Amino acid sequence: MKRFFVATVVGLTIVAAVSTSASAFQCLARSTNGVSTWGYGIFFNRAAGFAVRHCRVAGGIGCHIAFCR
Repeated sequence: MKRFFVATVVGLTIVAAVSTSASAFQCLARSTNGVSTWGYGIFFNRAAGFAVRHCRVAGGIGCHIAFCR
């Protein structure tokens, strides 16, 4: 059981690292009241959408894309 737990933790760590580094675009969304959030995605429009959505959920008002890379 211990080996299974360790293998699961290691596997999830690898998946998280690969999925984050494999993202082609990273977009920063900012709001007028100071909330800033990042969105990641393989496609530009998905990364921008995630960033704006996260900004709004975090309480941002008037969220917009500041920049993407």
